[in-house]
Amino acid sequence: MINYWAEWCGPCRTEIPELNALAGQLKGGGVRVLGVNFDGLQGAELEKAAQQMGIDFTVLAQDPAERYKLPRSEALPVTYIIDPQGQVRERLMGEQTAAGLSGHLTRLKEGK
Repeated sequence: MINYWAEWCGPCRTEIPELNALAGQLKGGGVRVLGVNFDGLQGAELEKAAQQMGIDFTVLAQDPAERYKLPRSEALPVTYIIDPQGQVRERLMGEQTAAGLSGHLTRLKEGK
């Protein structure tokens, strides 16, 4: 699961605690929550922004968009659910909840 966020994104700030909760629930279950800064921050700037946003899940230094052929979103937040084969299964626009994301994962696992 890859979530794009930015410091200036109000809905991202509301969504982060939900993603933190989901990351905790999923720990050791084969699904990971990964964050990507929309503005391409790097190094100390990225660490500082992630801390200020209260992000507890892994934040990637490199944007995996090219690897997974993710379209650049014009709106934030956006979350992609990617299967083990690297295929995008869901593109979820807007603020998500831990419960809602869990539901998407369950449906995908069940093949629905």
